[in-house]
Amino acid sequence: MWFYAALLASVVSGICIAISKKTLANVSPAVFYWATTLISTPFVILLCIKTGLPELNRYFFIGVVGSVLLYNFSKIIAYKVIRDARLSSVYPIVALSPAFTLAASALPPLREWPGTLGAWGILVSIVGAYLLNVSSVRNGILEPFRILFRDKLAILMLISTAIVGIVSVADKIAITGTIPKNVIFVVLMEDILIVATVLPYLAVRHKNFLKEIRANFKPLLLVGTIITLSNVLGIFAIGYGNVAVVSAILKSHVFFLLLLGYFFFGDKPRTETMLGTIIMVLGIVLMKISS
Repeated sequence: MWFYAALLASVVSGICIAISKKTLANVSPAVFYWATTLISTPFVILLCIKTGLPELNRYFFIGVVGSVLLYNFSKIIAYKVIRDARLSSVYPIVALSPAFTLAASALPPLREWPGTLGAWGILVSIVGAYLLNVSSVRNGILEPFRILFRDKLAILMLISTAIVGIVSVADKIAITGTIPKNVIFVVLMEDILIVATVLPYLAVRHKNFLKEIRANFKPLLLVGTIITLSNVLGIFAIGYGNVAVVSAILKSHVFFLLLLGYFFFGDKPRTETMLGTIIMVLGIVLMKISS
């Protein structure tokens, strides 16, 4: 069940990114991040009322606080790179995120390992995700890694990618700290903490953020609603499946985003992109077999 939840979360995420692109033209990324999380929170509260309140141990608090702090930090870094860098050079580095999840999940306290076939599936999926994004790199497929030695922004992107990979592990730790297991409650607490911790930043750096939200409320409401579904499906998969495998499947949102672009906008992918798609699908098949 968790495998299909992760796959559906990836599809929903691809749709959400496609819709978000237009909204972000009128809303700053930090305001967009905070507003969509705030809009999502009431929906999660309604779901949480049905699931009830679990008992909590120290792993819940460690996981939730760690996840929120790391996720906020990674967002700030990513926004700096998006603002200042040539994304065609550094974005393929994002494909490495599941590798960091795999390494972190193998350590205590989780000690999760997807098995040999699952690990191969993750590796193949990472290669496919990398190729999906590498078609615009003119100086060769290894260029994103070469610039790590000469570009500070590329190093920042790598740091952000590593942090995002660890966030999924923190989410899983938080889920193990709920008795009985309650993934919805974890989503709710993380949403509340994100809203609370990002608000002071907006009050200082984006003093007109409420005007931005009011002027773009309808698209933000749509995106916030879709994000609710994506987050719930994604954390359900993390809670009940192998976190490294789930991370790799969630990365396939790039594949579904390309499909949307092709069918709705006639954006025909390049040869490298089609090759990456085939490789990524093969990786997902291997992970399904291992699950």
